[in-house]
Formats: sequence, C-alpha cells, structure tokens
Amino acid sequence: MLSLRVKSVITASCALIVIVGLVCATSQLLLMRQSVQLDRQYAISYMHRVLLALEDRLRALDVTVSDWASWDDTYTFVQGGNANYVKTNLTDSTFTTLGINFLVFADRSGEIVFAKGFDLERRVETSIPDGLAKHLLPSSSLVHHTALESSVKGVLVVPEGAVLVASRPVLTSEREGPIQGALVMGMLLNLQTLESLSQQGGTSLSIVSVDSSDTLEGFKEVLSRDVEGSPIFVKERDSQTISAYALIKDIYNRPALVVKADIPREIYTYARMARGLFLLYILAGGFVCAAIALVFLDRMVLARLAKLSYAAVRIGKEMNLSERLPVTGDDEIGELANTINSMLARIEEGQMALAESEAKYRTILEEMHEGYVELDLSGNIVFCNETTCLILGYPWEKLLGTHWQSYRHSDDVGSVYQWARQLYKSGKPSALFQCRLVREDKTLRYIETYLFPKRNENGDMVGFRVLMRDVTDRKLLEQQVIATSRLVSVGQLAAGIAHEVNNPLTGVIGYAQLLMARTDLPPEVKK
Repeated sequence: MLSLRVKSVITASCALIVIVGLVCATSQLLLMRQSVQLDRQYAISYMHRVLLALEDRLRALDVTVSDWASWDDTYTFVQGGNANYVKTNLTDSTFTTLGINFLVFADRSGEIVFAKGFDLERRVETSIPDGLAKHLLPSSSLVHHTALESSVKGVLVVPEGAVLVASRPVLTSEREGPIQGALVMGMLLNLQTLESLSQQGGTSLSIVSVDSSDTLEGFKEVLSRDVEGSPIFVKERDSQTISAYALIKDIYNRPALVVKADIPREIYTYARMARGLFLLYILAGGFVCAAIALVFLDRMVLARLAKLSYAAVRIGKEMNLSERLPVTGDDEIGELANTINSMLARIEEGQMALAESEAKYRTILEEMHEGYVELDLSGNIVFCNETTCLILGYPWEKLLGTHWQSYRHSDDVGSVYQWARQLYKSGKPSALFQCRLVREDKTLRYIETYLFPKRNENGDMVGFRVLMRDVTDRKLLEQQVIATSRLVSVGQLAAGIAHEVNNPLTGVIGYAQLLMARTDLPPEVKK
C-alpha cells in the first residue's frame, strides 16, 4: 500500500507531466505550426521580391531601350544615314553604363544593321550569343513591331544561358513614325544578377532551364504546380532550410526557367528555441512549485496525518481508550483530531457502561437460583449460567455447542418440541410447563420451564431463551406427602374397622364377665 507521501509525489509528477504535455501540444499546435506558416509566407515573400526585382530590371531595361529607340539619331542610323553613330554612341563605356551585354539594331525589313556584345566582367567586346540568332529573324516579335507603342520584354533561354531582353520600335524623338526598325538590348541572367536582385544574405539561389530541371530536386513539382496557375512553390527541406521555387516564362509565355532559393528557417529556429526555453522554464518552475507544494503539504498535512494515524493505530492495538490523539492546530486536521477524541470518549463511556451492564447482567445470571440458557434456532446451547451447570451436573465448557434435546427425558421430548414450535410461530413467551432433565450421573431433575424468543437488533427471531427452576426437591416432597396421606387414610380405615368390630365385642365381653360372676354357673362352663 502506497503512503500519502508517495501518492502526493506521484500525483505532482503526473500533473507536471500533463502540464508539460499540454504546453508541448499547445506550442506545437499554435507556435510551431504558426512558425511554419510564417516561414512559408516569408519564403513566398522572398521569392516575390526576387521576381519583382527581376521585373523591375526588365522594366528599367525596357525604359532604356525605349529612350534609345525613340531618338532621331537612332532613327537616322537604322536607315543608313548616320555614319558616326556607332563610333560616338556605341562605345564600351555605353555597355558598362547601361549594364547590358548586347544590343542589336534592325531595319524595317528585319535585317540586322548593327549588333555588338560586351563582357561586363572582363570589360571586353564579344559577339552576341549564338543562340539569339533564331529569335532575331524578320518575323520574330523582337524585330517586327506593328504599332508605335509596341514593346517586348522578358526572358530568353539560349545555349549560352538565360538572358533578359527588351525590344522597342525605332521612332523619332517625338515618338512618331513610320517605324524604321527595332532596337533590342539584353543582359545575361546569372546567379550574380539574382543575388544582387534579392539583397538577402545567407540565401542560396540557383537557376536552371526547364529542359534540365530533372537535375535539380523539386523542380518537377514546380512545373506540375504551374498547371494550376501558381508560379511559386514552397517546400520544407529540413528543420534548418526551406526551399522556394518560382517558374519564369519566356517572351513567348512558355515555361523557361526555374529559380530556387534555399532560405534559412530563422523563424522556425527561433520558435523551436523559444519553445525549448519555455518548456525548460515551465519544467523548472513546475519542479520548484511542486517541491514547495510537497514540502508545504508534508509539513501542514501529511506529517500531521501520519502522527494521527500512528496514534490511532497504537490506541487500536493497545485498546487504551483513555488515551487521546494529539491536536496540533485549529484547522480541519485539528478538528478531525478533536472529533476522533470525542468519539473515543463516547466509546470509552459506552464501553464502561457496557462493561457495567454486562457485569450486572452476569452477576444477576450467576447469582440467580434459576437456570438460564440461550439456544439458537437449531436448539444448540450458545450460553448458560452456573445454575444450569449445577442442575445438569456438567461443566460450562461441555454444555456449549451441545443440543438441548440431549438432556431432556425421552418422554418429554414431544411436549417440549410443541412448546418451542408454538413460540416460534406466535413469537410470544410460553406458559409455565414442567419437564425432566437427565443429569450427567443419569439421575432425573424435575424442571419448571419458561420459553422466551431471542431476537436480533432488527427484531428477527434468532433463537430461544430458557428460564428454568429445579423443583426436584419439591416434587419429591410432594411425593412423600402423597405417600404419607395414603398411610394416614389406611390407618383411619383400620381404626374405623376396629371400632366397628370392638363395639359388639364389648357387649359380648361384658355379658361374659357377668356370667363369670354368677355362682350358679358350673365350673365347666366357666372354663
């Protein structure tokens, strides 16, 4: 059996475990899930910034192309009328200043008038990308414009890599026509460009063509998601990194590039750290509170209850009802001790009264001249007094448990049974009746008997009470009186008979004496 102290420790530990479990579940449900959502939102926001920066770069490139294309010098140059245009305006510094890698001039028929490439890193002139040629055909949207406000800008994927391009029709400075051709400018789209666009430290960016997207994890999922119209897809790689994927379409509105950003999960990491610290604080605080509560509980309740329990057990073992429990306060435990002490006092008083009553009862039973026997419903002796033992001639120990019929005379068994049966049915005491009992020495005792019902606390009959008086001496005296009376009657009868006989004999004797006195009577007759 566990003590209250052990149960209290177990209860406090279980409560602490439940609290920590609830905090973990709540933090997982609210804090961690929210941090995951915030990480995803941040990754989407970050990728939106990258795409917006890319759009801003395209817009700036388009503005630059628009300025150069709507210029009288350019308008004249594509018609072949400005020989100094290239030497004056298309120097290497122009590429560096504009931040472009190539530009192409085409006339109104779509033929290339001038094209030049430039390596911004090495700052040397190069040729335009070879893969760009198929996009500069006369029928291409880059060199064939039909409206003054026509504009083409976007991404192209060529064997040399991805490029940002913008194209405008060549107009006068007043932006009037007719259109004399087209101006195309472009820049290489590489990781340095993306990183400069993102302006986010610690983020790993990668870009790849859709055609080779099978070489990078997760890009196929982006392509499948794009069917549903979502250009950005987010996926948690592990507890430290979240990946955002964005699909970029080319100028023909076809999937061209996939941009991937591996972003540190700072919010999730901070949330995990905060949850760990919070749980640590909860655990430490719970242990401290539980320890304080247990110490307080032990001193204020458990120790006092232990003292009460020890004192109560000692009183129960020693059966010393005069001893009292210690009262250590005026709270509920002190009230409990007072209540138990009051109960002990009442029990002591009751036991004293019971002992006194039992002593009085036993004195009456032992000193009374009548025999007293208690029987169960089967007729077995469960109690008898000393007078009963004297009547039957058996010690008390031999009588207990034996059947009452064993001591009745065989001729009286039927009559006694009828009296007992009548008592059981009516529940009323029997009238006085006589029976004979057989003593241990086989002598008979004449008994006057009363039968009473024996009931329990519920009023149910559970046995018989027998009150008997030994009238053997009186019975013998009565027998002697009867015998003496009979002798007196015989004597009186004999006296009467003698009297009746004596009366005639007296006359005869008197006459005989008279005859003897006569002198004339012969002597022979007198003889």
